[in-house]
This record gives sequence, C-alpha cells and structure tokens, in this order.
Amino acid sequence: MSISEKYEQMKWIIARSELVNNRKRGSFSYQMPKSSSTFDMHQRVSGLHLGLRSIVLPETADWLSQIKIDMYNVNQSQDVIDATSLPEIGIHWNEYECEPMSATVHTALQFMHEHRGRRTVVFKNEFWYHQRLAQKKIASSEELRKEDLLILSVPFYANFKNLDGINNVLSKCTDLGIPVLLDIIWLPLTKEQIKLSNTECVQVVTQSLSKTLPIAGMKGGFAFWKKPIVKEHLIYPLGNKLMFHLAQRYIEDFGYHYVRDYCVPFQKKWCTILGLEQHDLCYVGNIPKGHWLEAENLHAHEFDIEDKLFSLIPYIENDEILSRFIEDN
Repeated sequence: MSISEKYEQMKWIIARSELVNNRKRGSFSYQMPKSSSTFDMHQRVSGLHLGLRSIVLPETADWLSQIKIDMYNVNQSQDVIDATSLPEIGIHWNEYECEPMSATVHTALQFMHEHRGRRTVVFKNEFWYHQRLAQKKIASSEELRKEDLLILSVPFYANFKNLDGINNVLSKCTDLGIPVLLDIIWLPLTKEQIKLSNTECVQVVTQSLSKTLPIAGMKGGFAFWKKPIVKEHLIYPLGNKLMFHLAQRYIEDFGYHYVRDYCVPFQKKWCTILGLEQHDLCYVGNIPKGHWLEAENLHAHEFDIEDKLFSLIPYIENDEILSRFIEDN
C-alpha cells in the first residue's frame, strides 16, 4: 500500500478519533465531526486540511482542565508580565504597557478608532480578518502614504515567514509617521530568527495565545500599547484579567516556546513520512511542486501563492494511533 493510499485511510482514522475524543478537536462546531454518519464523516475529512487551529497537547490540556484560579485575587492583581520571558525581536518591551486583550480584532478596531482619520492598509495575502478591516491592500512599501495606518502579522500569515523587506516597511512607516499594529500570534510557534529594526512606528503589539493553547473559544492574551497610553486603556481595557492571568501562568509554567519545541520532532517525522519539506512554523510542512498533496494546500481556499503548505496538526495529535496503522500495513 502506497503512502498516498494510507493517507486516505489515515484521514478517516483522524476524523473518527476527533468524533469520540473532544481533546482531538477545536473549540468551534466547524472544527469537529457533526456525527458518525458517512456523510458527516466524509465532509469532515474532506475539510481536514483547511485552516489552522491550536494543537491540543496532553500536557497543556491537562493543565487547562486542572488549573485552579482564585478569581478574587486575579481581579485585584496588577497586569504585569516579565519582559524577559518575551522574545527579542527588536521590540523594546519596556517602552510598552501590557494590557489584557480580549481578541486581536478588538484591539485592531480600537487602534483604528484612535486613528480614524487615517486609511487602514494591509499587505496582500494577510490574514482574512485583517483584510476585512483594511480599506486598501498593498503589494509593497512603495504604496504606503503618510495618511496610512498599517496592520501587519509577524510572521506573515500567507507563508508564516517574516515578510520580505519588513524592515524597509518599518523604516518607511517611521519616516512617514505611520502608526503600526504588529500581530505576533504565530511567533511562539516558529523557529525563524526574526530581528526587526526601525520599530519606533509600532504603537501596539497583539499577542493572542489562541493558536498556541486550545482556548480559541475564549481567545485572550496581551496587548502591548506604546507608552504613554491613554487613561481609557487603564480604566476600560478591552480584555479581562482572567485570560491575561491564564496566558501569564502558561508562559511562567511552560515557557514561551513550549508548544513549538514539543511539536518539532513530530513535525520532522511526519514531513519524512508524507514526503514534505520542513517549515519554520511547527504546525506545517512545505508541499513540493508536483507532490500528490498539492490539492490539499492549506491556503488554496484563500489565495494562490507560490508556497504550498500542509497542516500537520492532526498527525501530531494522533501520532500514536497513526504510527501503529502505518506499521500494521
């Protein structure tokens, strides 16, 4: 039996596993099989390669289910995070005030409201909700104007790598006085060494953990606002202290790159089995040109780009049972 034939059967094993084990699926109804009927199971496995959710690791799932939180003390606590636990990517964290964040999109909307006289722009192939918020999509820094407002993901969503020429982009934004929001949701999951310069223009950095921890139904994380911040941020923060506390505890207990470091050995294994090239982001592999998995390109439903990526999340989560299946065949 060829690996491509085994692959079709593995998808059914994954779908069945997700149906009977709620730790093998995401937070939302579209991320899980609706029933065990042939139609619903087929619909699920056919969409298995679309989109990326947070991986459900046994250790983090146990931690989330067993963690005890003193709600009164959380409410009374100060929203402080140790800057030394954050990655050194060229952002001077001591120049920012860390606030609770409900969701990246809410922070982006607040950022846009505070600069409502400006035109919101994103680069082409940015994450879909950033595209929805933007008034214009651009292809290069040459299209930036002094009246603009830029929302930018780091790593960039289209290929989960740092955007080509990003430091030139930030330099131009600094020169023109263009405020920038950086979304670093994917940063805890990449091995790429990202070093940014000319970051004086960055006014807010959003760090959601909903792609690192399986908490997409609650979202939450940190919003780093450039000092001095307006008093409304302190009096009426968009986020809540509970999710801030949970995200803070996760970094303290596991470390910023825990999920990445856990997944990398399994990423290597499944890239080898499926004939994929390794990627810096631990959740995916690169699909070589002409590969039999080309039709299951992760972003095929969004846009056509040169990079073809394949989600390895279900294979890492179900490594034990899938490995036994391969050995038996």
